[in-house]
Amino acid sequence: MKRSISLLAAAVLATTLFVGCGDDAKSSSADSTATYCAKIAAYKAKSDELDSVFTGTPDSAKVEDAFTTLQSMVNDLKSDAPAEIKNDVATMSGAIDSVVKIFSQYDWDFVKLASAPEFATLQEELAGEDMTAASGRLEAFSTDTCGIATDTSTT
Repeated sequence: MKRSISLLAAAVLATTLFVGCGDDAKSSSADSTATYCAKIAAYKAKSDELDSVFTGTPDSAKVEDAFTTLQSMVNDLKSDAPAEIKNDVATMSGAIDSVVKIFSQYDWDFVKLASAPEFATLQEELAGEDMTAASGRLEAFSTDTCGIATDTSTT
């Protein structure tokens, strides 16, 4: 059970971490790219900060705050996503929306969620081919365009 909870936390954090940045088009200004990259940097910093929520036995109120904060930030990124990654950002946004929906049904409790029938479906969605491909493209875009290093390790 503990391994399942750890895997879920790692999968969720990994899927929400790799959001890229860049130009809307070749004619987009450097300011536009800089603004979008600044949002990505802020998102990554907040995501890294919230990692501490998942150490030990997570407090349900802190888990709720972490996921709803990240959900809001990802949804904000979606509105400004460059054309090259717009679909990938939408995929990530849909994933975090799914996580928030299922967690809220189980009172933000990892133990309750791990024993829920929806748990396997959520894990499959987060580890699926579409999610993996979107994460890879977003990670590359974030690194190549914004110069933001991503931590791909899972614990």
